[in-house]
Amino acid sequence: MGNNRIMTEKEAAGGKNRTVLAAVWAAALWAAFQMAAAAEMGLEGGAWYASPCLACGMLFLLSAFALPDGVSGRMERQIRKGRKDAAADFFLASLILAAAGGGILAAALWFGAEALAAVFGPAEGAFLWRALAPAAWMTMIQGAARGGFCGRKMGTFAGISLLLEAAAGGIAAWLWTADGVREAVRSSLVYGTDQYGGMFAAEGAVRGFSAGTAVSLAFLLLAVFARRRKLFCGERKKSPVLLTGSALRALVPGVLTVISWGAVLLWEGFLYGKADAAGWGEFVRCELAVCLLAAEACSGGVYSAAALSKGKRDRRGRLAGAVRLAAIPAAAGAVLLAVFGNPLHRIFFGGESLRTGLPAACAVSVILLSLAAVLTVSLFSLGKRGLAAAFSVTAAAVGAAAAGICQAAGLGSFGPAAAQAAGLLWLCLSEGAALSLMTRPAKIPSAPETEVRGRSRRRR
Repeated sequence: MGNNRIMTEKEAAGGKNRTVLAAVWAAALWAAFQMAAAAEMGLEGGAWYASPCLACGMLFLLSAFALPDGVSGRMERQIRKGRKDAAADFFLASLILAAAGGGILAAALWFGAEALAAVFGPAEGAFLWRALAPAAWMTMIQGAARGGFCGRKMGTFAGISLLLEAAAGGIAAWLWTADGVREAVRSSLVYGTDQYGGMFAAEGAVRGFSAGTAVSLAFLLLAVFARRRKLFCGERKKSPVLLTGSALRALVPGVLTVISWGAVLLWEGFLYGKADAAGWGEFVRCELAVCLLAAEACSGGVYSAAALSKGKRDRRGRLAGAVRLAAIPAAAGAVLLAVFGNPLHRIFFGGESLRTGLPAACAVSVILLSLAAVLTVSLFSLGKRGLAAAFSVTAAAVGAAAAGICQAAGLGSFGPAAAQAAGLLWLCLSEGAALSLMTRPAKIPSAPETEVRGRSRRRR
């Protein structure tokens, strides 16, 4: 029985690792489709879409990493204690909290669209932020649902939904972006309003993200209904409404980790979106390339880091191996972006050139982002979610301060690249130092010399 239980725990941990790997692949797939949509809409549309695109990325990370980890971690601890009914109550409370929080966020995007558009660009782009409101509500719900499946050792449903969201949303964004380009041409011919043509294409990309979220949520809700007996097994002992406070405490670390970096990017959009809209659009294109290369590079390292909690033997060696798995391909990706970034951009974006040196400035972030992903997942795997959130908040503060300094120095589109590198470097150093202390091998006390001599004499 003991061996069977151990094997079951190992299989469960392996399933969770595969879910994390699916999330990384989905992030890479999402970035690839966003680049295709950006190529379709051109530089003008990219300037309109830059800040909403970063908001879409933040929502995707919340539903793919932050919310599922918080829900699944709490449910797994309760199930290990034999409290399956408490796990079911917590899952239901998480769904209620996610639906309520997502509704508040959606309302803020809908009613505050004019203010957001005025902050990050021309005020006429308010409808882009309104188009993002439904996705904000749906991503919160599906993030909690994914956590429930992972907590019940059914991470396959979560992995399928992640890939489905990235693929369906990416294809829809690309198709609707192309339709928006055609609509802009018709509007220009009929009404002569070509100065806002890029908005039509950008709206198509945002609507595509919402469509992918809707498809993924529909799949998850069907899966929840099909497996409802396992997800909601046991008798209700506490009202789910009374457990929302506990759910909130479980979700805060992951949410803070994601929102801190999303806030930095939006802060940079506030600084650069209006001052240099074309340069800000170019940086976001490079940022999508950084996310794509970093997600591909760190996939092996993240998979290994997610298994760091399995056993206490040689954790430092396994952590070093996970870092190496990410660092080597990340260095290759950084070289690729630095050397071939501009030529590939001209091929992919129809002859448009980036500012000289911008791909090289962003290439450093490929390595730092890959390492930061591995180190953050390692902290989460070891149960140090609060510590990871604290490091992310401090690193985001460093990045925000660096962005302000670079903007005052007049670095243009190189400013966000430098600020991001500064924040990521601080994050890697702080998390690396903490993990180095946490994975130190325990010192084995040596026997006193007199006792050893006495034993040797007795043996003789």
